[in-house]
Amino acid sequence: METHPPDLLPLASFAIFDSFELEENPPDLGGTGALAPPSEWRPLLSRQDYLKAVGRILELIARGETYQVNFTFPLVAEWEADDVEFYHRLVALQPSPQTALLRGNDFGILCASPELFFELAGERLTTRPMKGTTPRGLWPEADAHARASLAASLKDRAENVMIVDLMRNDLGRVCKVGSVHVDTLFSVEQYPTVWQMTSTVRGTCRESLSRIFAALFPCGSVTGTPKIRTMHIIRELEPAARNVYCGAVGWVAPGGRHARFSVPIRTVLADHARRVAYYYIGSGIVADSDPDREYSECLDKARVLTATPLPSFSLLETLRFENGAYCFLDAHLKRLTASAAYFGWDLQTERVRTALESASWVSDSASSASPLRVRLIVSSTGKVSVSATPLPPGQPIWSVRDFGSASALEERPPWRLAVADAPVNSKNVLLYHKTTAREMYESARRAHPAADDVLLWNEEGFVTETTIANLVVEKRPGQFVTPPLACGLLPGILRADLLSRREIEEEPIHLSEVPRARRIFLINSVRGWMRAELISP
Repeated sequence: METHPPDLLPLASFAIFDSFELEENPPDLGGTGALAPPSEWRPLLSRQDYLKAVGRILELIARGETYQVNFTFPLVAEWEADDVEFYHRLVALQPSPQTALLRGNDFGILCASPELFFELAGERLTTRPMKGTTPRGLWPEADAHARASLAASLKDRAENVMIVDLMRNDLGRVCKVGSVHVDTLFSVEQYPTVWQMTSTVRGTCRESLSRIFAALFPCGSVTGTPKIRTMHIIRELEPAARNVYCGAVGWVAPGGRHARFSVPIRTVLADHARRVAYYYIGSGIVADSDPDREYSECLDKARVLTATPLPSFSLLETLRFENGAYCFLDAHLKRLTASAAYFGWDLQTERVRTALESASWVSDSASSASPLRVRLIVSSTGKVSVSATPLPPGQPIWSVRDFGSASALEERPPWRLAVADAPVNSKNVLLYHKTTAREMYESARRAHPAADDVLLWNEEGFVTETTIANLVVEKRPGQFVTPPLACGLLPGILRADLLSRREIEEEPIHLSEVPRARRIFLINSVRGWMRAELISP
């Protein structure tokens, strides 16, 4: 192989075990939890040198020497972390069937790869190359747009099909003539932080495992095409050996006819002797690649290293029950279903509807006479619970058209609104989904006990919502505006209804603008429109 010579690790390493156990969840491997993960990872290739190398690759592509080069470089950090703890952190952020932890005295391999290199099951040989990645959207509509954009991307499709052709050729060297076929092409798969384009190639193979490795290794998705010439280019331009990155990690069952190996991307290599760790990032360079965009894509792939795993949570909906019916029921169920799909949960919507309709207050005429606040909770396993508490009497106002002379609204005391002490992070996905993970809201409320609610704002100084409602301000007479979702807020049920009827419009609102607004309102699907006023800190 035309690669850098071995660096930290030998070219191959094996271990023999008497038996194994399959576990759905990562086992408790006894991490200490005493040492913090590194907070800073430094690229060993400067941006300037990266752009220079990619420029050279584009020249070689233009000359016809290669069609695609998977160009990578390492990040490095001081390593005092516990291998087991950091592995669990990676798996929590990037769960996949190919995760692996290998620990030695001198090194640790912490692999959270989603990419299958090959699987051998009897005579069936399967590969699933990955090419084409885009970040997930933060809320369902943005996420659907991200998925659709990747699926339609001509660049990503071109990269993917080039690697598929390469893998078909590689499989053809060890598979029965005429048996190699593409099962799926351009499949877009959901992962916690990214959408990934994959294809599946299969064939019938009777060759030995050593022959299979000789034909397939290294995986074409992490080299480029044509493979041999592209590997020469990689050796010339990449700053260091890849070590285990982009190699193969897996297992072989007795008899040698059952095996599964991943391509160890998204993998930390911990060098215990030197107390440093490496994490490699890269992307596929083709003729129409933009070097600056490719560099940004590489850095995006490294965000997982400093990200915080989401806390355990359930999905939550809060509904108004009045006059024997739930207000906005279909809209609540639609939002709940969309969030469940976003997080990859198997939600049975009819089961949820049945739980709501069979609740005791539905058939209890006495409780049906007064409004109730109903709390619906659905866990990741599909467990459903409902509970209800009384609401204050009074008819909510659902529409601007109901203002009339505004006497009904003006007669009610305004909600006293404090401003949060610190901003929310608009990249926090939990802001866009209604869940039981409400500590950020509760801590804001605790900091202002004299207020009825707290106005939240983001890292750029734009207001978002309050802890229980969406925000609407009247900027000019009759013009009611609400912050856009991208500022970092929940897509509220009443908010969506008012937007669809064009009674309110989206517009960024800076925190400094709120005191100058003609009027301030809070809106939600339980209480309707509520007047609000800012109070002094």
